[in-house]
Amino acid sequence: MALGLSVHGVDESMPSSINEVCRVRSSIVAGAPAVGRMTERDLTLVIALELDEDWHTYWWDAGSWGAPPRLRVSAPEGWDVGPTILPAPECISTDLGPVYGYHESVRFQVPLRRPDASPAELKYELDWLVCKEACLLGMQSNTLRVPSMLAKGDPRDLQEDANHLAPGRRLRSRLLGDSLWVEHPKGRVGQPKLVFRPLDAVSLGQADPTKQKEGWAFPLEIRRQDFPEESTVTLHGLLIFSDDEGRETYAFSITLNN
Repeated sequence: MALGLSVHGVDESMPSSINEVCRVRSSIVAGAPAVGRMTERDLTLVIALELDEDWHTYWWDAGSWGAPPRLRVSAPEGWDVGPTILPAPECISTDLGPVYGYHESVRFQVPLRRPDASPAELKYELDWLVCKEACLLGMQSNTLRVPSMLAKGDPRDLQEDANHLAPGRRLRSRLLGDSLWVEHPKGRVGQPKLVFRPLDAVSLGQADPTKQKEGWAFPLEIRRQDFPEESTVTLHGLLIFSDDEGRETYAFSITLNN
């Protein structure tokens, strides 16, 4: 089912269904190239969106407006479901301000680890927004059958998936007390801007970031008492460097433990 949302009022020339401008394909492949795991127990759920020209969808932090994707995966007991991985996004200029997202296509990847090679069923629910002059909201539920043996696939295809996730633009990061350290990418100059997926229990501190060796340290205000007990939160971040030639974006992820 898909719902249409208009930002600037009803436009009869705009499509009435998200299926007219966005096509969704899902599959499960052997191995998890995005996280560098390629044992027989490791799999990846891949959900690919293909968009018509001039339409875009969003990264975890949509920017001035828009909405990030929401993906919920239900796996059998004993399976481990990793965090959804998105490539570093574009910075897209719109009439309402800059947004972070993707034109043409994007793949969501979810690393999985199963306890054994028994056949199983995997379910997911995906909500996502695509926009042009107006916006359309998509909602999809799907069940995928996972056989006991999955084809390894062409190594070139697996490498293409890894390249799509822009590993050269995925940065190392770690927590240093209540500061977040993020690697400074080679070849970039100047101080970056940091944005990340909004989290109720985490916000940027008031102090400016400081350069530390090969990276930047950003003070965080982490209200750990607000975390649910025994929970972990994955922070998806973006470093943005701006100069006269445009903007470059680099992505990172960090897990905040209670």
